[in-house]
Amino acid sequence: MQLFEDIEKYLIQHKADPPSQRLKEILRLFICFREKNIQLLTGIEGGAIDNRSNAIMQTPVYNKMYEIVVKLLSEMTLSEQSEPNNIFRADMLLYAYLGGTGAFGTAVIARKDRLSINMDKVFSLLESLEEMKSSEDTITLPKLSPYGKGDSFHKHICKDISGEREWIDCYLGVDIGSTSTNVVLINKSGEIISCKYLRTLGDPVGAVLRGFKEIKEELGERVNIIGAGTTGSGRYMIGKMIGADVIKDEITAQAKAAVQIDSEVDTIFEIGGQDSKYISIENGAVVDFQMNKICAAGTGSFIEEQAKKFNIPIENFGEIAIESDTPISLGERCTVFIETSIASFLSRGAKLNDIVSGLCYSIVKNYLDRVVGQKRIGSKIFFQGGLAYNQGVINAFRVITGKEIIVPPFFSVTGAYGVAVLTMEEMNGQKSTFKGFDLTAEDLAFQSPNNMQDTVKDEFHENVKKIVFYDYMPEDSNKKIVGIPRALFTYGMFSMFNAFFKELDLNVVLSDPTDESTIALGQQYAMDETCYPIKLITGHVAELMEKKVDYIFFPDLVTVDHPGSQSRKNYGCAFMQLAFKVMNRAMELDKKGISLLSPTMAFHTGKESIMKSFLKIGEQLGKSPEQTRKALEKGLEAANRFEERMGENSRMVMSQLKPDEIAFVMISKIYGVADPVLNMGIPEKLAGMGYKIIPFYDLIEGDISKEHPNMFWPFGQHILEPAQLIRCHPNLYAIFLTHHGCGPDSILSHYFREEMRGKPYLHIEIDEHSSGVGIITRVEAFINSLKSTKVKPAYHIICQKTAFCICRKWQIVLSIFLSTIYSYG
Repeated sequence: MQLFEDIEKYLIQHKADPPSQRLKEILRLFICFREKNIQLLTGIEGGAIDNRSNAIMQTPVYNKMYEIVVKLLSEMTLSEQSEPNNIFRADMLLYAYLGGTGAFGTAVIARKDRLSINMDKVFSLLESLEEMKSSEDTITLPKLSPYGKGDSFHKHICKDISGEREWIDCYLGVDIGSTSTNVVLINKSGEIISCKYLRTLGDPVGAVLRGFKEIKEELGERVNIIGAGTTGSGRYMIGKMIGADVIKDEITAQAKAAVQIDSEVDTIFEIGGQDSKYISIENGAVVDFQMNKICAAGTGSFIEEQAKKFNIPIENFGEIAIESDTPISLGERCTVFIETSIASFLSRGAKLNDIVSGLCYSIVKNYLDRVVGQKRIGSKIFFQGGLAYNQGVINAFRVITGKEIIVPPFFSVTGAYGVAVLTMEEMNGQKSTFKGFDLTAEDLAFQSPNNMQDTVKDEFHENVKKIVFYDYMPEDSNKKIVGIPRALFTYGMFSMFNAFFKELDLNVVLSDPTDESTIALGQQYAMDETCYPIKLITGHVAELMEKKVDYIFFPDLVTVDHPGSQSRKNYGCAFMQLAFKVMNRAMELDKKGISLLSPTMAFHTGKESIMKSFLKIGEQLGKSPEQTRKALEKGLEAANRFEERMGENSRMVMSQLKPDEIAFVMISKIYGVADPVLNMGIPEKLAGMGYKIIPFYDLIEGDISKEHPNMFWPFGQHILEPAQLIRCHPNLYAIFLTHHGCGPDSILSHYFREEMRGKPYLHIEIDEHSSGVGIITRVEAFINSLKSTKVKPAYHIICQKTAFCICRKWQIVLSIFLSTIYSYG
C-alpha cells in the first residue's frame, strides 16, 4: 500500500485532508479506464502546474476524462491557497504510478473488504513455478538457428591507410537519422577509409560533432575533403551547417551504396530506428520503393523498446532469438496488440527466448506485409540498416521469404556511404564548400532553413481560391454572420452555400486556411478517434467562434450529386454524415450563443426534398418560404457555375501540357488536395523543384462505371477516375494522398494500385503526426526513381465511354466514344 501512503503523506504535507472515499473512487475510475486500454492523464509533462490548459493532452478521450477527474478532485476538502496545486499534484502522482494502477486498485479493494493473503505461500509457489512448454493451442514457428549465424561479423573493415604519407583526397558522407548518425569517408576510388556509427540521442548536431572528432583523432591531418554530402532526416539542417555540396534523400543514397557494393543487387530491405524502406533496383537504378507509414512495429525502435522491457542488451537480442526451439507466433499487428500478446504469453510462463524469437518473426512479417506488400522481391536481396546486426531478424527473413538474405559490408552505414559516392559522382572538379572537421557547436548553431512557401509563389493554392472560393467576399457590416468551416465538402460546395446565404442578406465568413493553430484547436476539442480531416473540423469551428459568428453552417450531408456517376446513390462516409453531430457535441454551440444550421442534404431524394430541409433553415433564420426558395435556386445556379469553372479550367490545363514536361497529379478527396495542411505542402515543394502540379479535378473526367459499377463513395470516384488517364499518359505521375483512420481509403488504395497496373506512383498516408521531412524524402526519392524509369512511346488508348488517344508528341488529338477497344503498352 506504499502508493496509498504516499498520497496520504503528500496531501497532509500540503495542508490537505487525508484521502477520502472520494479519492479512492477516483483511483478506481482510473483503474477501470486503464483496464480498457484508454489513454489516461499524462498532462504533467506539458506544464500542468503552471497552466491548466497545458495539462489537456491532445487525445480524444482525455478531454472529458480530465474534466471529470478535476471536478472530483476539486470536491476534496482543500485549503483555498493550495487547491489548484493539489489538483495537479494528484494528477502527477497518479501519472507517476500509472503502470501500477491495476495492482493498486486491487489493494484498495482488498483493504476495504479486509481481505488477507498468505504471502509466504505465494512466494513459495512463485519459486517453484516452472516455465511453461508450448501448449497445443500455441502456434509455434520454425526455429531460427539453422538459418545462419554471424552474418554481421567483420562487415566494417575499412581500407588501411596507415602507410600513406601524403594527403589523401576524400569524399565525406553523413547520414543523420533519428536513431543513429553515421559518418563515412571514401577515397577517390570509392573505398571506405573510415566509418563511424553513432547514436543520435536526440542531438544530431552533437552526434555529427562526435563523428568528426573521432575521424580527426583517427586520421589526423592526412585527409583532404574535396566533397561532402548529407542524407537522412536531418540532411537539410546539417547539410547547411557543415557546408555540404550534395544533399540526397535516403532511398537514393541507400540504393547507390548497394549498387556500389554489388552491381547485381535488385532488392533492398532497409530497416532503421524509425523508418523501414523497400527498394527495387533494375540495372543499377531505383525503379520502385516504399517506406513504412504510421505503424512503427516493423522498425528498430520497437525491438529496442522490447529489449529494455526484458532487460536484454540490444546486442544480445538476436542471439537469444536463435536459441529458441519453439518461437511463439505473436502476429504482425501494431505494437499495442503485439505487446498484449507478449503479456499474455508471459503470464502463462512462456520462455523468454521463445518470445524474443517470436518478436523477430513479427518484425519481419510486419515489414513484408505493410511495407513490401505485393511488390516484387528479386533474387539478390541486401538487408541494410542497424537492424541487420540482429541475427534473429536476418534468419526470420530467410524463413519467411525462402530466399537468401545478404548482409552487405558496411550495412549499418550504407546511407552515409551512398551519399559519399553520389557526392564523388556529382562534384566534377568543383571546389567543395565543406567547412571542415574543426567545427564547434557554436558554428553549427541552428539556422532556420529557407521555407519554400516563402520563396515560391503559391500558385497552387491561389488557383484553389480562384476556382473554389471564386465569389467569396466577406462584408464588414452589421448583418448577421454565418460561419462556414473551411473543411471537408465545403471545398466542393461552397459556391452553393455562399450564394444561398448572400441572397438571404447574411454575411458569410469562412474560417481561415488550416494552419498549426487550427490543428491545436481541433485536437483540444476532439472527442472521438477519427481520421485527420474530421479532427480538423472542430479547429475550424473554434476559430469561427473566436470571430463572433452568429451561426455555424454545417449540413448533414447524406448523399451528393456527383456528375457522371452511374451509381444510384453517392454516399459520404459515416463520419462525414455525422460530422455535424460530433462537432456540435464537442463544441456545445448552444451554450455559447451560437446556432447550428444543419439541413439534411440527400441529393438522391431530389430537389424538393432538399428544399424542404432548407425551408426549415429559412424559418430558423426568420425568412419567409418564398425568400428561402429563391435563395436555394440562387445557390443551385452558383453550383452549376462552379462546375462550369472546373470544366473550363480542366480544358485549359490539359491544353497547356507540354510534350516533354513531367507533371504530377495530386489525387485524394478534394479537401485532401486543396487544404494546405492535408496536402502537407507537397505542391509548394514540387513547385520549388520546378515541376508542374495538377490537382485531380483539373483533369478531364473519365468513366469508371464499367470497372466499378457500384462505387457509391463519390470521393472514390474522384480517386479512380483520373487513374486511367494518368496510367496511359507518359508524362503524368500520380501522388496519391490517403488519411490514416479513413476506412474507404484503406479499400480504395488497393483499387488504385490495380488501376495503375504497374506504373509508378507515390502513395503517402497522412495524419496529424506526419513528418514534413518524411514527406519530402518520399517526394525526392520518387522523382529520382522516375529519372530512371522509361515509358515506351506508343499510342495509349483509354477505353471507356470517353477515351483519349495520345500520339507520340503526347498531345490529346482525339476524344471519342469507344466501348470495346482497350489497349495498353
